[in-house]
Amino acid sequence: MKKVLNDEVKDIKVSNRLTDSPCCMVADQNDPTAQMQDLMRQMGQSGLPDAKPIFEINPDHKIIKKLSTMNKNKQFDDSVMLLFDQALLVSNIKIDNPGEFISRINKVLEKTL
Repeated sequence: MKKVLNDEVKDIKVSNRLTDSPCCMVADQNDPTAQMQDLMRQMGQSGLPDAKPIFEINPDHKIIKKLSTMNKNKQFDDSVMLLFDQALLVSNIKIDNPGEFISRINKVLEKTL
């Protein structure tokens, strides 16, 4: 997962607080939240460094357990990116490339239907 999300997140950590969700995004305690960064940009603040979120995973969730047994191939990469985009959406953070997100969802739907 770290290899797939290398440029997108500050770190990937195992969560001890998630119960129903496979993953979530959290801000480092010393970084502004994504919403605060957006607000500062809207107010005209320029030159702000991008504070990357921390991706927390729930090791007891069925999806994470299945990912841990998968071969590290394109399907694995797509699955990790889907979880990443899902966590962004749940955190009310804009997805950088919605077209790629939809493409990945469509691939999953094609395989499962």
